[in-house]
Amino acid sequence: MKKIDARYLWIYSIVLFCIALGLVLMSAVNQQRSRQSAEQYAAQLSEQKIFTEGIQENLSALTEQNEYLKKQLDELKEESQKQLDELTGESDARQLELRERLGASQARADSLAALITSLNCLYEHNYDGSRAALGRVDFEGLADGEKALYLRIDEDLKDVGK
Repeated sequence: MKKIDARYLWIYSIVLFCIALGLVLMSAVNQQRSRQSAEQYAAQLSEQKIFTEGIQENLSALTEQNEYLKKQLDELKEESQKQLDELTGESDARQLELRERLGASQARADSLAALITSLNCLYEHNYDGSRAALGRVDFEGLADGEKALYLRIDEDLKDVGK
């Protein structure tokens, strides 16, 4: 009977050893998976940090452009008012010419106002309002710096749409 008991003891020991070995392997696999998950989360966090820094840089550049455009808008309004004042004392031909210039200045001022509105809506995360205001801008009537701002806003709106 002792031989049978020893045999069962060896089988029992081998089974327990196999179970223990299986548990160690499962633990190693789970630890590897958790390490990979942690690395993925760290990579995503890093990407989001870079994205956030890019947005902050864009915001500061857009703020500067916004201030520049507001200043230009005020100058255009003053110019429009001066031209309007000149209209009162000029001849009919001159008045017609000044009215055309005034109309062009007013159209440009409207485009700049729409560009500023689009920029402000973008800052406020009102992307639909920003797109609508950007649609009212006459791109051809803008100066080079203003065209660059228009394109930057358009690009930011496309990035938000993704």
